[in-house]
Amino acid sequence: MRGNPKIRRIHRLPPCPAYDVEAMESWLSAMAEQGWVLEQDGFFFGVGAFQQQAPRRMRYRLEAAPRGAGMWSENGGHPDPEAEELSRQMGWKYVASRGDFYIFASDQPEAPELNTDPAVQAIALKKVRSNARASLFSTLFWVALWPLLRLHGAFWLTAVHIGLPLTLLSLGLMLWSLGRSLTKAAHLGKLVRRLRQGLPLEHKKDWRARAARRRGESFAYCALWALWLCLFARLWALDLEEPGKLALRDYAGDLPFASMEDLIPNGQFTYDDFMEGKTNTVSFRSTWLAPQAISLWQTGSVQGEGQSLSGGLTVEYYRARWPWLARRLAKEYQRLDKARNRDYYADLDCPSAQELGVDYAAAYTAVFPTATLVKGNVMLRVYFYQTKDPALPLSQWIAVFADGLR
Repeated sequence: MRGNPKIRRIHRLPPCPAYDVEAMESWLSAMAEQGWVLEQDGFFFGVGAFQQQAPRRMRYRLEAAPRGAGMWSENGGHPDPEAEELSRQMGWKYVASRGDFYIFASDQPEAPELNTDPAVQAIALKKVRSNARASLFSTLFWVALWPLLRLHGAFWLTAVHIGLPLTLLSLGLMLWSLGRSLTKAAHLGKLVRRLRQGLPLEHKKDWRARAARRRGESFAYCALWALWLCLFARLWALDLEEPGKLALRDYAGDLPFASMEDLIPNGQFTYDDFMEGKTNTVSFRSTWLAPQAISLWQTGSVQGEGQSLSGGLTVEYYRARWPWLARRLAKEYQRLDKARNRDYYADLDCPSAQELGVDYAAAYTAVFPTATLVKGNVMLRVYFYQTKDPALPLSQWIAVFADGLR
């Protein structure tokens, strides 16, 4: 005696978004006519699971979920038991949820429609539309405004650090996400207006005309987010591993800027590794926007020609692709330092750019004296603190860094 054959299942990416109620209903009905019936709770991450059965005519209806249909919603995203039982008595079975909608199905031709009053449907869809508008503003904040606020407007500094591919991909996904949210709100608004005019929903809408394009868009959107996550994870791993970081003692090359020993003629530098692995290190990076980027953190003391000083120095050096970018990086660093050290920030007098022989110069206090210099396509940020009196004047040490800039 032969057993039951193995049940066949397929998974399909819908050819329309969840909010396109009419197209979703038509597509699910067409799948049933081909012998593929949506399984119970058959939507997972937007992909539909179908079970092979005898081809038949089935009606599907999407009903607006008043409190959302996600797994974290009330009742786990299912309708209220009373509403589900009432639907069953009318010949309809709750099958699954997608987006802000419950999906009901019926294979009984005599089963009455779940909802025939356009005015009542408009009220239900209005709630979904309100959620869509709230989602639009939430998307605008989290993908556009929040990053800018969090980064204090340091867009180009961020772009140089994360690289051009991840920057462009992030901007593209941001705009795409906003566009998707805006399209959803606009489509639901159009449906609500139609229903308020007394026009019923079109349960047999042609979904095939745009199926390939919409599936392609959905696949591309998900694929780009997956790529973004991979690039972000790689960047995070590189930040942790710091492959371009060296102990200053081990670096035998020349730096394209001055360091602490250059602040005193014939100075001899003595290391003070008070944070081993952090201080007295130099890091090298390269991105398309800044082919050469160097970070230096130096701590110790310098003796020479009857003078001495001690303290710490951090330097951020960028050889940018264009002079305007170097100037932009300098100004963004100043704005970032001001935002992060608002209680300590104060502008300092310093020699002019012309006196220093550079294109741009600024000095300010960000807990300790800080200077930004630009010469051509090179930008230098110097954060210098001294622990021994008398301290070297700003006008003197900033001139040393301006002279050594190359």
